[in-house]
Amino acid sequence: TAPCDELVTTAEALAATTPGRRLDPPLLACLDEAASVAPLPNLPALLADGRGRGITTVVALQSFSQAEQRWGREGARTMRNAASILLVFGGLSVASDLEDLPRLAGTRKVERTSFSSDGGSRSSRSTQLVDEAVLTPAEIHALGPGEALCLWGRPPPVLAHLPALFEGRGAAAFAAEEAAARAANDVARLGRRADDHTEGTEEKEMRP
Repeated sequence: TAPCDELVTTAEALAATTPGRRLDPPLLACLDEAASVAPLPNLPALLADGRGRGITTVVALQSFSQAEQRWGREGARTMRNAASILLVFGGLSVASDLEDLPRLAGTRKVERTSFSSDGGSRSSRSTQLVDEAVLTPAEIHALGPGEALCLWGRPPPVLAHLPALFEGRGAAAFAAEEAAARAANDVARLGRRADDHTEGTEEKEMRP
């Protein structure tokens, strides 16, 4: 946490001395597992005003409740309100978080038709428009791999497909790079093992 905090603090100090009080080029602070790996004490404030100083912050959390445990209720609320884009992936299982999201996603008008009868030969049908949640908590929980609920400002919610690296147009190049990196790693590992074995043999030979 300390090195990351020092980096952000330095970036803020540099921004204060530049024209327009913005970093140029800007800084991208990408914080995965932010609540456990790098829980910056001032993260809510950084999300709230960092963009104005040229600091773009991307935060990945297991759940909103995790943010409340780390930064408190008000801090977590500040983080949620300050985020310009909110991406929610499937698997979220905290009931309170799941109940909030359908309200953010909004409602849609759906036709509902009802039938009634007097028990005899007369019957009637009526149709009316009712409000229905765009997504239910169960549907958000069950989002599949590569799917995410995207809430971006005022536009309607979007179910986005986020392809993995091996699914895009550069899949073949990525696979080749991964294979080369794995092969180089294996060679380096075998080389270290050979060096360790040689050192052990030399030590045995030097013993009386």
